[in-house]
Amino acid sequence: MGKTLSKILKMRAMTKEDIQAVQSIDNATFFDCWSQEAWLEEITNELAIYQVLLHNAQIIGFAGFWLVAGEAQITKIAIAEEYRGYGMGQQLLQNVLAIIWQREAEAVTLEVRKSNHTAQELYKKNGFKVTGVRESYYADNSEDALILWLYQKELGEKNE
Repeated sequence: MGKTLSKILKMRAMTKEDIQAVQSIDNATFFDCWSQEAWLEEITNELAIYQVLLHNAQIIGFAGFWLVAGEAQITKIAIAEEYRGYGMGQQLLQNVLAIIWQREAEAVTLEVRKSNHTAQELYKKNGFKVTGVRESYYADNSEDALILWLYQKELGEKNE
């Protein structure tokens, strides 16, 4: 049985006041973490949408995507390490996908490290399929990235 956590959770749009907390999670999660200036640029970008996940008013995760020509590209998604294993990643991803579909996207894509099996399982559980590989994609160790896609029309066919 998985870990449990009281579900006093809220998700909302990221603001500039959130950048420090988000950057802390970003720095602890990714090699290619963004500067405060990059985060400010992202949350003010008309094509980008970023959300934060809160537990008892504390930011414990974030996710963002670009929406261009009916396709969403998830740029980053992360949960603070101490909150992993409670299903927070699943909840964050589902909420972000709901926003993507509400904005009438036809598809969503992302890249994930070939070695990140936990994230791959989360994405596959939510219907994503591996469609390709970006060889030597990650700058820190030249690891390959798997390219995953999820199509809205395939979700509709699954539910019929």
